[in-house]
Amino acid sequence: MIRSRIRSMSVAWLVAIGFGALSTASAWGQAAGVYVDSDGVLREKVREQSDATLHDQRRRARRPTSVGEAATPSALRKVSIVRLAAALSQVLSAGQPIPEEMRNLAGLHSIHYVFAYPESSDVVIAGPAEGWMTDEAGRVVGAKTGRPVILLDDLAVALRAFRPDSESPVVGCSFEPTADGLARVQDVVGQVKAVERDPNFMDGLIDRLRAAQGAHDIRVFGVPADTHLALVMVEADYRLKRIGIDLEPAPVPRFQSYLDFAVRGGGGGGDGDLFNRWWFVPQYEAIERSADGNAYRLKGQRLQILTEMDYLDATGQRTASGKVNRASLQYAEHFTKRYREIAAAVPVYAALENVVDLVLAASILQREDLPARIGADIDALVSPEHDFVERFEVPRQVEPSVNYRFKKRGVILSVGGGVVLNVNDALRNTAVPSDSERTLETTQQTSRPQSDRRWWWD
Repeated sequence: MIRSRIRSMSVAWLVAIGFGALSTASAWGQAAGVYVDSDGVLREKVREQSDATLHDQRRRARRPTSVGEAATPSALRKVSIVRLAAALSQVLSAGQPIPEEMRNLAGLHSIHYVFAYPESSDVVIAGPAEGWMTDEAGRVVGAKTGRPVILLDDLAVALRAFRPDSESPVVGCSFEPTADGLARVQDVVGQVKAVERDPNFMDGLIDRLRAAQGAHDIRVFGVPADTHLALVMVEADYRLKRIGIDLEPAPVPRFQSYLDFAVRGGGGGGDGDLFNRWWFVPQYEAIERSADGNAYRLKGQRLQILTEMDYLDATGQRTASGKVNRASLQYAEHFTKRYREIAAAVPVYAALENVVDLVLAASILQREDLPARIGADIDALVSPEHDFVERFEVPRQVEPSVNYRFKKRGVILSVGGGVVLNVNDALRNTAVPSDSERTLETTQQTSRPQSDRRWWWD
């Protein structure tokens, strides 16, 4: 029987975006690829084989549900936050249900611009839009592109997180392994002097590692954990780690996981007391700002993945090492480079881009004090007294994800994933190149609110 030593172990946990818990009956659980069981543990959904009835239900579910002008695709749909707040206030005051068109922000599925109009006391967000439908997973997505639309609830949550009277928060979540659990993992690894190159042996070892580590605690900060915005971040975190260690299929053709890079010689984490982590941060090609601070353009890709190794002592306490593992860095760079492809194939990553756009737009309003400076009334969206945001139960824990891959001279063991969002860093350097100034000004002028008082227009 061939034996080999444990080459390395890497642990990655989700760091800094938001996630909460929900029940299996919750709308979010039905609208994503994960669910929360009766013990509050986040788990992967198991897809069943489709029979004729299920196929028919899914086919009907994919029919577009948008009607009227909002169903028409638009390269640049404008949404007045002020007029939207006024229309929402009227609906809430009348005790009426919020219209689907308002819930789905008229099909807006990305934010490319933020405009302020002091002369009319208005603030406008603008981007591509189209009619929408509910896909088979329950997400509201564009009828043609399949990209998740931006939701009214998420806009309100972002604006409330960045109220003018509050400090600018870091919005995020973390999946936190316990120190005791990590110490027990070290004990298990220390007891294994040699590894049998046999799947049955490895399956037994993986079971021991999972049991030793125990469930990770889910922590949310910056936004309420029971909101859709937070839950989008959780699922994205959860999938990042599972894709990285081959517990989910590759999201796009020719995609390379962390284990792929480690097996090819990129290193598997180094010493046994070093653990990898990965996390998302905002990454825009540029955030252009007009000289008067009344126009912003958000360009390029929204997110990238970073990585670092943490030291782990005998008690399971983690300390940042400042070091980067080569295989982990290769995976982070590979995922970042192909993020747009991945977002087109896996809706939660497109939804995460929407979250970053919303958080950034809300931060711009706060940083420039736009509502107060131009007299824009958005109280119905910002004030918690207007209680229209749908709430979900909060996921409290997630089971550890563990996988392995045989190498020529050893075994790579991996435990986990990661994410972080801080839009303040992204906003530190904003300017408009001279050759883009006129284009931004022209777009702002042509996007001016219409006289008919509608809250959206093309």
